[in-house]
Amino acid sequence: MSIQTNYTEFYAEHDKFLKTKLNAVGVIVSSAAIKNAPSDLGYLKSQIYFETFPYKVRIIVNTEYAAIQELGGEIKPVTAQALTIPLDKSAKHTRARDWNDLFLVPATDNHKAFLARKTPGGRKIIPMFLLVKHVTMPAQPYLRPAVDESKNKIMKVLSA
Repeated sequence: MSIQTNYTEFYAEHDKFLKTKLNAVGVIVSSAAIKNAPSDLGYLKSQIYFETFPYKVRIIVNTEYAAIQELGGEIKPVTAQALTIPLDKSAKHTRARDWNDLFLVPATDNHKAFLARKTPGGRKIIPMFLLVKHVTMPAQPYLRPAVDESKNKIMKVLSA
C-alpha cells in the first residue's frame, strides 16, 4: 500500500492559516497600543501599525519619539545650546527658527531665559519659547502594556 501526500499544498494551507492568526494578533496588540498611547499625541497613535512575518508579528511605531514616550529619558539639544519649549499657543507646533522677530530675554536669579516677541506697536512682550539645557521625560508606556493586557486574547486566537 502506498500513500501519496502533497506537502506543497499542506504547507501552503498551513502558512495561510498561520498568517490569518498572526494578523489577528497584530490587530489586537496594535489596537491596544493605540488605545494606550498618550492622548495628546495624535500623531503617535496614527503611526502605530503591524507587519506579519512567517512566524512573528512586529508592532511598529513610526516616529522619532516613540521610544522616549515608551521608556522615558533625557532630551538634550544636539546642534543648539538649548531646547525651546513653546510657551504661547501660537508657538505650539513651530520652531523658534520659524519666527523672525524673536529676541532673547536673559536668565536672572529667579527666571530662566526665554525668547520673546513684541506685540504690534511694541507695547507688550509676549514670551514665546522657554530655553532649557535638557528635559527629562517620564516613561509613558503604551506598547508593553498593550502586549500584557492582550495576552488572554492572543492565546484564544492562537489556540482556536
